[in-house]
Amino acid sequence: MDDAKNSGAAESFTNAMLHVSATGWRDNLARWKDGRWNSYVDYAFSDLLAQARQVGRVRLEDNATIFPGIRTLCLGGHSICSQAVLLDTAAGLVIIASDEVYLYRLLEEDILPQIRTSEEQYRAALDRLVRLALAERGIVIASHDPMVWETYQRAGSAWLQAIKPVSDRVVQSYAQRRFGR
Repeated sequence: MDDAKNSGAAESFTNAMLHVSATGWRDNLARWKDGRWNSYVDYAFSDLLAQARQVGRVRLEDNATIFPGIRTLCLGGHSICSQAVLLDTAAGLVIIASDEVYLYRLLEEDILPQIRTSEEQYRAALDRLVRLALAERGIVIASHDPMVWETYQRAGSAWLQAIKPVSDRVVQSYAQRRFGR
């Protein structure tokens, strides 16, 4: 189980470069008090990042290109360190929305989560994601929605094309409500 005592899957990839929001890391460091982390980031994960930084395995950047066709987009809505991962694929731009879009239904029904930096920052993050999806005809992946895994199991390698109509509907619904289009 991942909790504050467990740094999660990242600790299994001992040679991996970890790409972390610079804004989020600065916020995390500013909250270090009395020899402990006092931030949104679990303390075991913060410890892992601090150790990985010492050996050059952390890149601190907002809106970074990881490799050609893979980049990050700093959002800061769910938490100050929230990032989306953008992937250029044969199906088009895929936007892995992290915890900004936990479930498609929440975005479609305009339900904001209780865990967020502020309502204003969360809405700004969603606005950025939706505008990007509209401009690039991107496919938003709701990171924790069971529908994503179910679609993958059902459609196999065509899963992105299969989930695109859901993403398009949700993005259009949000855009209509927020932007009137």
